[in-house]
Amino acid sequence: MSRRLLPFVVISLVGATTLGVTTIGVAVAGSRVMRGPAFHHLHGDRADHQARAKAMVQDLLDEVDATAEQSLRIEVILDSAHVELEDLHEGLEDHQEQLKAVFTADSVDAAALEELRLEGLEGFDRVTQIFSGVLLDVGAELSAEQRAELVTLAEELHGD
Repeated sequence: MSRRLLPFVVISLVGATTLGVTTIGVAVAGSRVMRGPAFHHLHGDRADHQARAKAMVQDLLDEVDATAEQSLRIEVILDSAHVELEDLHEGLEDHQEQLKAVFTADSVDAAALEELRLEGLEGFDRVTQIFSGVLLDVGAELSAEQRAELVTLAEELHGD
């Protein structure tokens, strides 16, 4: 996958899945997992994206030899985060509409724009809190060797 497409993949998956799924997905975006027909086309509705992301996560867990129990516990972790991120995603859509309204007004209101910027930072902060929680919880489920394998896959993506 070209690095030019990576931001598109990340944005598409964030809207459809939990950030944890996205993180794991991005970690191997350049590996053989992302080259199959199921991941060739990222268009579709949120349910479609979520189904593909879950399949991708399972493929990744298989690559690091996760047990069925690990996979099940990780799925629960990611599903929980997904619910929280869906709520934030809906708020993001409202935020974007507010930004458009401020920008397309007769004059751009600096105070309104600053307020929206600060709200955006609050949303980003919440996403990073969820992200950190997912990493901690998933990290607790995987062995050090499995986590190292995920890092290796991420390094392959970046050419490190």
